[in-house]
Amino acid sequence: MNAEPRPEEHYLRYTRKQQMDRSVHELEGVLRGIAADGRVSPGEVRSLGVWVEALGNLRNRAPFVDIADQVERVIADGAVDAEELADLLWALEKWTTPNVFFDAITADIQRLHGMVAGILADGHVNDDELAALADWLDERDHLRTTWPYDEISAVLTHVRKDRAITDDARELVKIFLADLVPTDEHRVLSIESIDLSLLTVRGICAVDPVINLKGKKVCFTGRSEKSGRGELSQIVAEHGGLPVNRITRDLGYLVLGAEGNACWAFACYGRKIEKAMHLRRHDGSKLLIVHEVDFWDALVT
Repeated sequence: MNAEPRPEEHYLRYTRKQQMDRSVHELEGVLRGIAADGRVSPGEVRSLGVWVEALGNLRNRAPFVDIADQVERVIADGAVDAEELADLLWALEKWTTPNVFFDAITADIQRLHGMVAGILADGHVNDDELAALADWLDERDHLRTTWPYDEISAVLTHVRKDRAITDDARELVKIFLADLVPTDEHRVLSIESIDLSLLTVRGICAVDPVINLKGKKVCFTGRSEKSGRGELSQIVAEHGGLPVNRITRDLGYLVLGAEGNACWAFACYGRKIEKAMHLRRHDGSKLLIVHEVDFWDALVT
């Protein structure tokens, strides 16, 4: 007698197309991450094999039976060249079709996750990869306010503001990316040797944010260089906003005072920032973390 399907199997039957599109988008991102610096390492080759293994029951379903076969043929010799990567990317474009489950934002966020995983696959982050990732983000302005677009964009802008990127800065970016988009090989990374002062409080704020206070809840954290908390609340109200003291999912903006703690990262930052990051990451909140300088600029434009 056949066993009754588990409850989750009934659910997965209706989300299979969703799973398939997500896997294709992530593979596309992985391939672009691998190709970012024009070199392919053994670790990056292994990441393609890991993607095939992660397909599970989808492995023998169209179109994955063809995609997986092509990926396995490419990595069979333990190496992947530029032509093979280009062929895989071309094939994925043919397999990917518009559908009711995903809009452009969802699809591109999945590609972003895959791209970061591809960049991290060899355990190193180099300048060419950072440049390729920054260019990819610049071309997708529609992802603003969506996790983790703003966070990655802010960190890349910060570490690339000087022409020469230091080894410590590259290592910091690697740890930051692995924390945002964890993979099986990068779930726990040591930060003992990293100089966290390299990433100031400005490094987590949205880059060139669009700020419109009307009808939005606004919360402040840290010390302002210009005004006290009471005056700031009054200014927000005068511009149609609602000043609040708590971080909630429907918050519009968390404004960081210019005198905030520079060592924000890895549980060293403030409670409100930690809560805001959690809401953006886990609850889909669109709240923006903005620097006080951008806040004042928005009031005079």
